[in-house]
Amino acid sequence: MKGGLEILVLVVAAVIVCGCTDQGTTRVNQPDPIVGVWIEDLMDINSPYIVTFTFFADGTFTAQIPDRPIPGHWTRLRENQYVVTYDFAEETRSFIYDPDSDTLSEPQYPSLTIYRALKMPISTTIAQTSIATPNPTR
Repeated sequence: MKGGLEILVLVVAAVIVCGCTDQGTTRVNQPDPIVGVWIEDLMDINSPYIVTFTFFADGTFTAQIPDRPIPGHWTRLRENQYVVTYDFAEETRSFIYDPDSDTLSEPQYPSLTIYRALKMPISTTIAQTSIATPNPTR
């Protein structure tokens, strides 16, 4: 009986020690940072559009411009770097995610910043557009 108790103590100690090892940080069930709703204000480059991107966890997205939705697919190249492809024309664009500011940018348009919805600063162009264009649903 004494030998059985010693073996039991050793097994319990081994289980405890194995359970305490650090396997590093893993992201379990956390969506990719690009997943969500993003707003790109093209008025900063004299375009009349505000584009709303909705990136889904399944690798698809929709870019909503005022007159229509544009579907596409996104792929993660490496950490914080993505390629999006529009379904209608096989056009691709690169996006870089900045975790410090929680924004997206496009290397081909360095003056534009794409903000996560509800985190976009109120610019004068958006404020003017909101005032000048009444909401038709009200």
